[in-house]
Amino acid sequence: MNWLWFLLWLVLSGFILGAFIWSTRVLFQQKRVWGAFARAGRMTLTPGPFLGSPQVQGNWGAFRFSLVSEEQKSPDARGTRFRSVVELHRQIPMRFSGAVGFGDLEQQLGALNLPTTFVPQSPIWKPCLLYTSDA
Repeated sequence: MNWLWFLLWLVLSGFILGAFIWSTRVLFQQKRVWGAFARAGRMTLTPGPFLGSPQVQGNWGAFRFSLVSEEQKSPDARGTRFRSVVELHRQIPMRFSGAVGFGDLEQQLGALNLPTTFVPQSPIWKPCLLYTSDA
């Protein structure tokens, strides 16, 4: 009977260790790829902590560019997920306000009080994306 508990412990330990190794490998691949992207675009890479995501910042044409990974709590607060966020800041003012986001951000986009919600009728547009604007 003791060998059964040992086998169960071995399988669970192997699973946990394998998940840790896999997620660490993905993180280091992300750091390597984002570093290559930053070098190619002559931007600044902030590698972050050892087991943390990097950040890329700089100028991309007429835009101030930022690429970060962030942790987001699920709406029911039972879990989290990580998203990569691309921010483009135009140096000149826009003629209208607008936002683009996933369908699960509908509440946050609605809080902007933009009067128009637009879903493009294109085969390449993903229906989970929302576009709101005051134009």
